[in-house]
Amino acid sequence: MAYRQRHRISARRNSEMHGEHTDTWSQTVALLDHGLAHQMMDTLARIAAAHPQKTAWSHHPALTVRVIERTSARTVSVSWCDPLSGYYGYQSWHASLARRRASCVLSGEPISRGDPVYQPSSRPSRPGNAGAMILASRVDAALRVDHQPAGHEVAAGATGRTDGAGCCGLQEGAL
Repeated sequence: MAYRQRHRISARRNSEMHGEHTDTWSQTVALLDHGLAHQMMDTLARIAAAHPQKTAWSHHPALTVRVIERTSARTVSVSWCDPLSGYYGYQSWHASLARRRASCVLSGEPISRGDPVYQPSSRPSRPGNAGAMILASRVDAALRVDHQPAGHEVAAGATGRTDGAGCCGLQEGAL
């Protein structure tokens, strides 16, 4: 008797969760609507934190990086868009010293260990672009150029787009 009751409850929950969804896409959307998206994102964030990025950003032709403003003496806001690591429209980056060699995502210039750089803040969780760095001198130069007309992107070299295209190569408002 208990088995039948459990089976009916399970069948009812399944019916409530999936409703009349017969295709996989509808079932996936229904599951996401029931809070599993948060659980999935937490799991992905833990996996990403356990395996830090060792990405050469210069090989990302669709990467768009723009220094927006200085928010304090040691932090700046950056707009970051890359189809591989994600979109961060107003991301906080903090000043630090480079702990490893890398390339500046704005200029493509080499970064040596100990160089003054800006890096994405990892609070509350580690972002997809956590391994990226911008030379502090390039941030200062980008902010000086900030008096350019609206829409001017301060991104140069092999990594950034300067053609006015928005995130991932799409013109703003194209969608």
